[in-house]
Amino acid sequence: MDLIFFPDFFIIGAPRCGTTSLSRYLSKHPDICFSRPKEPHYFSTVSQPLTTSHLQRHYLERFFSHHHAGNAAVGEVL
Repeated sequence: MDLIFFPDFFIIGAPRCGTTSLSRYLSKHPDICFSRPKEPHYFSTVSQPLTTSHLQRHYLERFFSHHHAGNAAVGEVL
């Protein structure tokens, strides 16, 4: 899998502030790709510096395997 991208945006918010609603509205657009699951919590578990190959294998391929070249924007909800 040749994934050469990184999320263009992150939706950040406190609990019960509308991040789920906002991500649902945006995810209906065919050109926007969100991580699966919506809140992977990947970066909160990282304890060492990340290499490009590590990000490729453990983040992008795992949470964005459904991404395709036609996606205009890639996002994640935190």
